[in-house]
Amino acid sequence: MKATDELATSTPGAADDAAGHTGVRRDTRSLRLATTLLWLVALGGLAQVALSLWFIVTGRLLFALGEGANPYLRLDRLPQLMQADLREGSDGIRLVELDWWIRALAWLPSVLIGVSLALGAWWGIRVLREIGAGRPFTAPVLGGLRRTGLVLSLGGIAAGLVDVAANAVFAYTMTGIDRESSWSSEYQVLGFTGGQWPLALIVVGVVCLAAGIAFRDGARLAEEADGVV
Repeated sequence: MKATDELATSTPGAADDAAGHTGVRRDTRSLRLATTLLWLVALGGLAQVALSLWFIVTGRLLFALGEGANPYLRLDRLPQLMQADLREGSDGIRLVELDWWIRALAWLPSVLIGVSLALGAWWGIRVLREIGAGRPFTAPVLGGLRRTGLVLSLGGIAAGLVDVAANAVFAYTMTGIDRESSWSSEYQVLGFTGGQWPLALIVVGVVCLAAGIAFRDGARLAEEADGVV
């Protein structure tokens, strides 16, 4: 009977310890995985910014593999164009032949998205570090969530607005009746996207802002609990 009682009292404790250790390992593994993913997002955002700036400055591909490969980007590679049908006998327009501001306006939304991803991921990593250290309701976490939410949501909205503006500018200034001075001189049909919105980026930003509000309330409740004896 005594042995049974000892077994009964010791078994739950052992199970709790095992569950506790397993939970710690699971949490640590999850935080490391999340941090790694955020690092990848940050690097991807920086790579997108670098590639967009390369297109703006050079109007060329990074690599042109194969014999006779053409490294120059043509008009149909603009992000705002979804259709560009050449006129008979036309070779099209190379982006290096366009004014620099056209390339800058075309890839500015991509730059904004890349910067937003890089900054949001960096602040997200700092938030995860604080949470992993057992400080989920501190000022760095609250501030990090707020900054992450703002940069993602506002960056996504800004990128969408700029893309809509780029579509409007290109449609009304570069496809005019005067074919000698417009893209219509080389293209029979030009179709524009009308503007693309990074909805996923905006939604994630709003979710981060909501999480920041929840963590702020949690911090207030934790302070009130500390004051109760």
